[in-house]
Amino acid sequence: MHSRADYLIVAGHHPVFSAGSHGNTRYLETNLKPLLEENNVTAYLSGHDHSTQVNDHKATPTGAWEQRLTLSV
Repeated sequence: MHSRADYLIVAGHHPVFSAGSHGNTRYLETNLKPLLEENNVTAYLSGHDHSTQVNDHKATPTGAWEQRLTLSV
């Protein structure tokens, strides 16, 4: 069943991508990221790294992923 909401927000403890001291979470990259994309999730909120980060991931025309990151501690 697909949501008809204007926004779909998911929260978890570990980040999928992070420029913090713990780095990316490979398990979530492999298993969660495809589900977030498949379900058109608007935002994924996470903690674990004690910093504020805004990640913007977009697929490029070649299918590779481009990452833009803003980090403040």
